[in-house]
Amino acid sequence: MIAWSDADRKLREAAQLWALARRLPHVPTEHERRLIAGFDDFVAGRRPICERDAAVAGMEALWERRDLIEILRAARKLPLQLRRDREVRTCIVHSRRLIGAVRRRHRFHRQALTALNDLLNEWDPIGVAESVRDEYVIYANGLAILLAGGADAQRIEQELKQIVIERMGLESDAARERDHANAIVEWSRRAAQAPG
Repeated sequence: MIAWSDADRKLREAAQLWALARRLPHVPTEHERRLIAGFDDFVAGRRPICERDAAVAGMEALWERRDLIEILRAARKLPLQLRRDREVRTCIVHSRRLIGAVRRRHRFHRQALTALNDLLNEWDPIGVAESVRDEYVIYANGLAILLAGGADAQRIEQELKQIVIERMGLESDAARERDHANAIVEWSRRAAQAPG
């Protein structure tokens, strides 16, 4: 099974928070709308200073819109005193953590797809992997999803047989599929135990 580590936990926590926020929507008051407009003017450079309340309201509005990159951009423009404010800092820190989690997950997923493509090239039921290195890449994502869901060697073997029979129109070699399913699951276990 592939472990998505801290990155996945942080993304799940954020999804839960946002799901709760959607169920309990916040409707800004007129005062909050003025504060957010003042913050937007400050970030756009139309206003030279930003009050603390405007910074907090603006950051919270960006957080509700899930605009993590814009939170970090706006934070760079805020004076140090406002960046140190507890509420503003909370938005900044959580944005950095979530962006980092997304990047780590994306990097791990890319590495996993590369490794799975290599394993599928070793499997090579058509016999073209030496000349076409990306022949089986279209199957890597489906296998990664199965592995992340906890699929065992038997389920992966089933998937390989299905790919050979239904998608390639060839006859399945039970020993080949079993051996390569075991290799794929073993790689997944090693990847799950790898640090980071």
